[in-house]
Amino acid sequence: MRRFDITRDEPAVSINDSFLLGNGRLGASVRGGAGREHVDLNLDTFWSGGPLDADDSDGEQSRRFLGSLRDAVREGEWARAEELAMRMQSDGYTQSYEPLGFIDWAYGDAASGGYSRSLDLARAAATVAYDTAGGRIEVETFVSATEQVMVMEVSQPTRSDSAPAFHSPHSVRHERVPLGGGEYVDIATGRAPARVLPQYLGDVPDAVVYDAGEPDADGLVDAGMGFAVGILVQTRETPGATGSTTRILVAAADGFRGRSERPSADGAALSEQVLATLRGVAATTTDELRARHREAHSELFDRSDLRLVAAPGDDSSKTETDELYHHLGRYLLISSSRPGTQAATLQGIWNDSVRPGWSSNYTTNINVEMNYWPADPSGLGELTEPFNELVFGLEVTGSRTAASTYGAEGWCVHHNTDIWGFSNLVRGLEPGDATWSNWPTGGLWLTLQLWDHLDFAPGHDPALRARAWEALAGSARFALSLLQPYTDGTLVVSPSTSPEHSFRPGGDEAAFAVSAGVTMDQTLVLELFQRLLVEADAVDGDEELVAAVRAALPLVRRPRIGQDGLLQEWAEDWEPRARGHRHTSHLLGLFPGSSFDEYASPEMFEAARRALEDRVSHGSGYTGWSQAWILCLAARARDAALVEHSLDVLTDGLSSSSLLDLHPVDVKTHPDGHLFQIDGNLGGAAGIVEALVQSQNDSIRLLNAVPPRWYAGEAQNIRARGGARVALEWNGRRLVRAEIEASVARTFTITVPVGDWVATISGRVDVDSIHFASVGAESDRMATTWQAAAGETLVIRPA
Repeated sequence: MRRFDITRDEPAVSINDSFLLGNGRLGASVRGGAGREHVDLNLDTFWSGGPLDADDSDGEQSRRFLGSLRDAVREGEWARAEELAMRMQSDGYTQSYEPLGFIDWAYGDAASGGYSRSLDLARAAATVAYDTAGGRIEVETFVSATEQVMVMEVSQPTRSDSAPAFHSPHSVRHERVPLGGGEYVDIATGRAPARVLPQYLGDVPDAVVYDAGEPDADGLVDAGMGFAVGILVQTRETPGATGSTTRILVAAADGFRGRSERPSADGAALSEQVLATLRGVAATTTDELRARHREAHSELFDRSDLRLVAAPGDDSSKTETDELYHHLGRYLLISSSRPGTQAATLQGIWNDSVRPGWSSNYTTNINVEMNYWPADPSGLGELTEPFNELVFGLEVTGSRTAASTYGAEGWCVHHNTDIWGFSNLVRGLEPGDATWSNWPTGGLWLTLQLWDHLDFAPGHDPALRARAWEALAGSARFALSLLQPYTDGTLVVSPSTSPEHSFRPGGDEAAFAVSAGVTMDQTLVLELFQRLLVEADAVDGDEELVAAVRAALPLVRRPRIGQDGLLQEWAEDWEPRARGHRHTSHLLGLFPGSSFDEYASPEMFEAARRALEDRVSHGSGYTGWSQAWILCLAARARDAALVEHSLDVLTDGLSSSSLLDLHPVDVKTHPDGHLFQIDGNLGGAAGIVEALVQSQNDSIRLLNAVPPRWYAGEAQNIRARGGARVALEWNGRRLVRAEIEASVARTFTITVPVGDWVATISGRVDVDSIHFASVGAESDRMATTWQAAAGETLVIRPA
């Protein structure tokens, strides 16, 4: 098996086990059937619904309850606070990411033996090969990163006259259109639903609603965009040779015109877009299409590399699987998020359900952020552009929500959003349920992640930094409006919730979600304010805002340590409803934040580490994204054994046969009890890097949490915050060589495992000796300070 291949000996039975192909825009889920292929199709912009009406806001009604809610929280009337929080919720939900439909193609004979299917991550292509009574059949499929088409080519002993059929869960109109030269394109046109209610509401009336009305004179509608899918079949027989080659070219278009623009449902115009795309490639050979596609994909995939080697005598495949899992994560991000596309949803760009799990939306209390954790460390910073644009779009819709719901300046978003920029509080699942909806600080986290991306390329792209400043300033204004006096004279976020969790203030069975000063919210405010003050001088920031933040920052209540030595999840030392809860939101300051640092704040670091141990020991990590977050936290906590355990859980019990992350769901909606979600794959890829190279608080930390089974290995071109590039090699679990290249002048603290090290600066002989000294409470790490000049490379090796 080739290094970057995932190979299986049986076809997939659902999307969970499929091989996923994509170019950020067009997604294809390939099952690899022998003789009959099933391919689910998606477009990144194909969603239900339509743009939000700027004049239609129920926040004015919601705002009436805010003052009373804060009073109830201040007085400890938790049941009353919960009731008022529910009354602040809107009647709306996000819309759903929709499937176009699927292609069913009975292209050849069934297998008689020798079946295998493979996904080549380095070349972004899926293949199927098997034997038949008449000879061997081979199928190759890829989604062109340059031509915006899916290419599927079948080579077999005899010609197949069976045509592929397109089926859709939406009502469609089929037609055959001449392309020229005796070729025809089969086109299907239809419309997305005008509204789809989330799947978690169950079997409710009017869960899926289509608009039967006609588009206006410009082909536009208020909701329910149109789509078109075109399939071109081409067969080639080589004179004098046996066998036949048939390929299908598939193109798709939809009517999305922008977040605030009415979409098109003009089927004729969308069909013409599809025809134009297919005309552009119809005469191009598969070899040419493949070569262009591979070149574009390789330019991204080859940016970084990681090799892991098991210990001598270790006959398991776990280390090999860890490496493959990392590369799969990079591959999935490349395939689902490119400049000019939409951000990756809960399922990237792959979904086969009209009512997908959690609407396949952008869940902001962990999932959409996690999707982009591996981008910058893997040298794929430009793939964050869709995420950045999502944030900038939410500034507009979120400013309306901040004003109408909270009477506040700035902008906000709650626990999920969609392509239309939904930012309000959704309706809870049941009366008295505020654990999901009433989390007001999603915008703060999105903003911090946007700025974290900029940390990897300091000084780069001033236009992006200027836009990011506006997002930061808006988030800070909203954060200031959330801060209320606490009983000890500090400032706390109110109302405040720890995402999807609740506390027991009396130690009894009664649990509540809404309080003030939740650790996650306080951490977000602290890190946001600190970021704003650092960046203000560079962008000539708003003096009044900067002064307000500077005055508030010392008063913002810091997270607390409980009597048991664990980091508290809430302002008070309350008992959690579930000690093994899937969310580890209170540990955000450990990862992806940097407040709870081993060297800068050792007490908080130890409290966070103990809180992580407690969460895991009580069963946390039973979803893919949850375990991926634990993996990243374990790496920051320098718990190599937990890193290894998390990888075992991710790659075994929480992965499909094709290594896709699985999320447990209700068997009533998904008979196999699991749903593919991309976040665990992407968070897992980030956590694997984090175990080897960390960069926070102006430091670069090498081999911080290497799992015992990673006996040897090397990492190339790993990016670090501060604009550095890292390459390292280890053997026998000991560092052999590390090279750190600085792109800008900067001072770094470099930490390595304890040992006798020699450090030099490549190309320089007139530099003073660089000495390492013991650092940290456990005295198993050493550190040095490197005052790097732009373009310099620090080389570290054993003495």
